[in-house]
Amino acid sequence: YKTSTGILQLSKTLTFKSPTMFLHLVTVCCFGLISTQAGRIDFPQDINLTNATPRDIYLKGHGLDFKQPEDALHRRLGMLNIVNGQFASRGQFCYQAYLQMSDGLNYWSCGGSLVSPTTVLTAAHCVQGARSAVVVLGGLDLTQRRETGRVVLSAYGNELKVHENYNANTVYNDIAVIKLPRPVTLNQYVCTVKVPGCTSSTGSANSQGSFTVSGWGKTSDTTTTWKLKYASVAGQSLRECANYYRYNVNYSVIESQMCTSGSGGKSTCNGDSGGPLVQVESTGNTVQRGIVSLGINSCELSAPSVYTDVSYFSSWICSKLQ
Repeated sequence: YKTSTGILQLSKTLTFKSPTMFLHLVTVCCFGLISTQAGRIDFPQDINLTNATPRDIYLKGHGLDFKQPEDALHRRLGMLNIVNGQFASRGQFCYQAYLQMSDGLNYWSCGGSLVSPTTVLTAAHCVQGARSAVVVLGGLDLTQRRETGRVVLSAYGNELKVHENYNANTVYNDIAVIKLPRPVTLNQYVCTVKVPGCTSSTGSANSQGSFTVSGWGKTSDTTTTWKLKYASVAGQSLRECANYYRYNVNYSVIESQMCTSGSGGKSTCNGDSGGPLVQVESTGNTVQRGIVSLGINSCELSAPSVYTDVSYFSSWICSKLQ
C-alpha cells in the first residue's frame, strides 16, 4: 500500500522460493524506492553496487591466436580495467562514473565519465540492449553502502543513446551517452571532464604522450577490486597498435580508435569498459581522450589497449550535450 507520502510499503512479508533469482529486486526493495517525479524512480544511495557482472565483448569470425604457449586459441577480447595501478583518493577522479545496466533480467557493469551536468559518456557495447541504468557519481569504494559525496541516479529507455553506426561485430563507433534525469550539482566529489573540440579548445591528443586511465574491476587475471584505481599509461602510435592486433588477433584497428602500449605492465583488464582515458593539458585542464573499448583478455600480457578516440567523435558528443 502507499503511505500519504506516496512511498510504497509492503503490508506483509514475502517469501521467495528461489531468492537468488530476485537478488537485485530484493536489494532495491529493501532499501526503498523513492519517486522523485511523475513516472520516474530514483535509486537510493545505499543499493548493492557489486552484484552486476562486467560485460565482455567478443569479436566474431576471427581465429584468435595470440602466439602464446598457454591457452593460445580463442582468447576473447574483453572489457578492461586497471592492472598495476594505484588506489585513487576521494575526489581525485570526480568525473568518474560507475554504471549498473539492466535489460530487465540481467545486470552488468561498466565505467563512464561525466561530460556535462546531465550527460555521461561511455562505450556503446556497455549500453546496447539495456533498458535502464543506475549511474553512480562520486563513488570510490563500491563495497560501501554509503559514501560522502556519492550521487546515485537512474536513467531509462531513450535516455540511453548508442551511436547510430555502432557495429557490435567489429566494435567500431563504440560510443554512447546516458542522459541524466536532472542536472547534478558539481562539487569536490562530482565534476565534469572536458571533451576536445566541444568543452575544450584542444584538438587531437599527442599519441605518444602520457595518459591516465581509471576504473574498478580486475587488477590481474584472478583478482578483483571494487575500489577505484588509476594508472599512468603511455600512448602508442595507431600504426604500431594496428600491426600488433592484425598479427596477433586478426583485428583491424581503425582511425576512430586510439591505443596505449601497456608498457611497464600497466594496462587495462576485465571489468570496466566505457571508462575515461584522460590527458592533462599544459593549461592544467584534464581532457578526455579515449573511452575504454577492448583489448586482449589476459591482464598480464602487457598488450596494447584499444580505446574509442573521443576527438574523432567530438561533433557527435557535442550534439548530445544540448
